[in-house]
Amino acid sequence: MCVGVPMQIVECGLGMAICDHNGVKKEINIMLVGEQELGTWVLVFIDAAREVIPASDALKINDALKALDIAMRGGTDIDHLFADLTGVGVVIEPDAIDPVSNVSNSSDTNSTDQDKELK
Repeated sequence: MCVGVPMQIVECGLGMAICDHNGVKKEINIMLVGEQELGTWVLVFIDAAREVIPASDALKINDALKALDIAMRGGTDIDHLFADLTGVGVVIEPDAIDPVSNVSNSSDTNSTDQDKELK
């Protein structure tokens, strides 16, 4: 099984882009999605962007990947990572995300430490 990882474009060139995932930058082939604006989120499989995705989907996928990591380590406290499905935790509205910095623009004072980490 191949797992897609959401990455944000931080530099863009002809057919290639430097993309960031949780602070790790990689050179990604963008021939399938074409040249994109800085801050655009792409879903990457084996160092190639296959799809342009909205920031809200990138956050949900990252949460699911975090939940998978927790579960693989024997943890069970993952409901907050599926807030859009379970109603547990805070759901971040896509308009609240700055696409370049991936930082929330909202003034949510009820966020948990986990939510702040995602912002």
